[in-house]
Amino acid sequence: VFQKVLALASSGDNPYVKPNRFTYIAAMKCLTREENGIETLNKAEGLLRELESMYAKTKIHDTKPKSVAYLAVLNTAARCGAGIEGARRAEALLLELQKLSEQDSDYHIQEPCWTACLTAFARVEPEHAAEAAENVDEMLDKMESDTQLRRPRVHVYTAGKR
Repeated sequence: VFQKVLALASSGDNPYVKPNRFTYIAAMKCLTREENGIETLNKAEGLLRELESMYAKTKIHDTKPKSVAYLAVLNTAARCGAGIEGARRAEALLLELQKLSEQDSDYHIQEPCWTACLTAFARVEPEHAAEAAENVDEMLDKMESDTQLRRPRVHVYTAGKR
């Protein structure tokens, strides 16, 4: 369906079919159910980058990714089975979102973004458990000490301690 929307939009056959943030997020959410590791994460992040590019070109408000698009990719990283590489990429994406949030309130980091990133680290391979545990502890410390963030609730802690 997503590919059909893109094809109709690019052909001009139907002027009412225009992909937007919601179209892309729906496609990204579908990817959270795929368990093909880094390949799945690459697809989700690729959709995010397409959406960012579309917004940069058009400046149409409905194509602005906002934090919810980042959340969809973070959820994919947490569920796709990409291991430590997926967790590292989730952390990098969270840092990217944090920088965007400093410039634009539409990119405010919501608690589920932290939860998804922590979940990605909680699901790494056993040989990477020590690194993951260290990263989880650092993220939780940051959340607890950063006055700009709301104090984490119990499900955030639970996500990082699986």
